Amino acid sequence: MKYFLVRLGILMFMTLFNILAQAQGPPITIDKPIMLGAKSLTLQSLSEYREVGERAYFVTPFKAFYLPTSNMSVGVRIPFIMGKSKTETLTEPFSGLGDIQLSYKYQFLRKDQMGKTFRVSAKLMQNIAVGETISNSDLNFGQHQTYLGLVGGYETLKHGISSELGYRLVHRSNRHMLHANLGFGLPLLKPVYPSKQLNIMFEYSSVYMPQQDAFALNYVQGVQFVKGAFIIEGGARLPLVRSAVDIDQMNFGLLLGIRYLI
Repeated sequence: MKYFLVRLGILMFMTLFNILAQAQGPPITIDKPIMLGAKSLTLQSLSEYREVGERAYFVTPFKAFYLPTSNMSVGVRIPFIMGKSKTETLTEPFSGLGDIQLSYKYQFLRKDQMGKTFRVSAKLMQNIAVGETISNSDLNFGQHQTYLGLVGGYETLKHGISSELGYRLVHRSNRHMLHANLGFGLPLLKPVYPSKQLNIMFEYSSVYMPQQDAFALNYVQGVQFVKGAFIIEGGARLPLVRSAVDIDQMNFGLLLGIRYLI
């Protein structure tokens, strides 16, 4: 009987964390350290319409993330970009592939308690220059880059917090960048299994360029619907702070995407 109760307790504990991981959907535009399980594959596309100065861009990326183990993730991002001028005085429209990103993430810290969890992952990302450079925007750099960072997350059944701090080394350039991101998720429905959740997302992303002493801060207000293995999400991206003309000159952005967990 005692052995049965121990097994039952462990099963209930693991079920609770399965509900927690599913109910708290991942941030829309920033990363998250929590991983759902070994041998799982996530397919994602988050399209964005963005106006930058006198130009408008539409970006549709394909993303895939595979977990060889429960604490390791490898991924690829392949974007397709279309751009055009909002005035006739600027260059002709263009379309084509954007920079390809390869990523690796390793979760090295995990502390679980009843109804809450805290995790930290190390992140490595390599940007392979393919598309043309989009000036004063992070949509496409058109340059080889290496990014190193730390991703942290704390989640309970009532809220989720995600953060990231990293440095982007732009090869053969002095436009290196320090990134700091912070996101909050607020579930509006009670956690159930299979998962069904409606989340409101509040996300901040900032970049600082030391050589240029330039700083930019953007905000994303988003909404996310989780149903089993599907996630539908969208939102609006808005600029809050811009300290120099040689950094992100975004006017606004609109986001819409879907994820599927296999």
